[in-house]
Amino acid sequence: EFTNLAPGRYKLKIHNILGIEEWRKTYQISGNHTEKVDISSLRKGTYLYSLVDDRGKTITTRRLIVVRP
Repeated sequence: EFTNLAPGRYKLKIHNILGIEEWRKTYQISGNHTEKVDISSLRKGTYLYSLVDDRGKTITTRRLIVVRP
């Protein structure tokens, strides 16, 4: 969920723990926005996801842990 963002184009990127980009998607946001992300292609492990604006500024980076049965 993205809140309090200025209208514009943003990229959501997912990197593995080695810093290699595993997934990326661009969104056009105008106001609060909720998006479901299909991470079924990611293997079990720890990742970092970042939201980046169209000027390349990182808005936030958080940890994502993928567990599989």
